[in-house]
Amino acid sequence: MPKKDRSGCLLWGTLFFSPFLIFGAAFLYFGFAKPFLSEQRASDWVQTPCVIESCSLGRSESTTTDSNNRKSTSEFFSIDVTYTYEVDEQTYTSDRYDFNVLTDGVDDWKRDVVRRLPTGTKTVCWVAPDDPTEAVLTKAPNISIAVAIPPAIFALFGLAGLLFTYSTLLDKNRNVDSPDQESSSNQDGSDDRS
Repeated sequence: MPKKDRSGCLLWGTLFFSPFLIFGAAFLYFGFAKPFLSEQRASDWVQTPCVIESCSLGRSESTTTDSNNRKSTSEFFSIDVTYTYEVDEQTYTSDRYDFNVLTDGVDDWKRDVVRRLPTGTKTVCWVAPDDPTEAVLTKAPNISIAVAIPPAIFALFGLAGLLFTYSTLLDKNRNVDSPDQESSSNQDGSDDRS
């Protein structure tokens, strides 16, 4: 394969597979790795009494259209909560339930949380000792493993495609270079005999 064709294949392979790897890895990081890292960071946060001011199930929709102009709607749920707490006789307000960044379509456990936390409920939250404006109701990430499957497939597809593209081109480069080396070694052998 000519050098120009090889570089073109490398460019197109990289352009095609890189977005799969980048977007898949980004979703895995923000949806799964970051909540677990935040939980570790919050290991020394202080348990503090708090009062629920409001708690409801947030709902949003995303509509997509396929190639046949058919629309499909996906629902995403979140826990919309507000609570107040006191640190050093000063009152603070937070709206963070947990460390999850992404919302998902799983609503069963979220409905249970909303039922358990009606307005006026006295419970506990976790407050950062060095910054009392940072608080969370639960440190444990509530992540559905089913949500991890699509971004993991995207990331693995992108990685496999990039590895295949690069390894194939490296193999072709070796095969292209080897006949020249063989012919030059044959010429050297014939020169030695003469």
